[in-house]
Amino acid sequence: HYLQQLFELYKYLLERELLIKKDEMSQWSFTNIVSLGLRLGEYDWTAHFMDHLQTALPETDRTNAYNYNRANYHYHLKDYRAAQQLLLEVEYTSIFYKLNSRHMLLKIYYEETEFELLDALAHSIKLFLLRTKGLTGLQRKTNQQFIRFLLKLAKIKEQLTYQLDRNAISSARSLQGKIEEHPQLNSKQWLLEQVQLLQE
Repeated sequence: HYLQQLFELYKYLLERELLIKKDEMSQWSFTNIVSLGLRLGEYDWTAHFMDHLQTALPETDRTNAYNYNRANYHYHLKDYRAAQQLLLEVEYTSIFYKLNSRHMLLKIYYEETEFELLDALAHSIKLFLLRTKGLTGLQRKTNQQFIRFLLKLAKIKEQLTYQLDRNAISSARSLQGKIEEHPQLNSKQWLLEQVQLLQE
């Protein structure tokens, strides 16, 4: 309900051009609107928004912001090949793009059951989180916890991919409880959706 209200507020501001100053829109406002539209399943509206307002993005950020958000759009449509191709074109000009692009790739590898690629990327991100000084403690912690839960989830999924394992289903139920209880966790809803699918 809150997300829908926020979405309507963004549309109101867009209609009155209140998010555009000196003919430009912040890449972060652009990204927030796309993310919100995708979460609410407003795919047609979001595609129209991206295509028509990409020219309002600052020229220095335009290509990067558009490619990242277009990748996110294709990810939500489960067109993983297109999403991956666009992510290859995203330049890591900020920590946001570095983390979120890799975060999206982790989800793609999980959903495509590319467990070796998932494990390798997760290891790479763990090192990045340890070595990068520009991260806040909260950014580091929430990303580390997401990876920890995702690797456990992937292990269970791998067991169930090759054979029906009642112990794996029991592990999935246990993991679901731990995810639900966790107060601060990146992509918590996505993790819960995935762990529920393993129990069906």
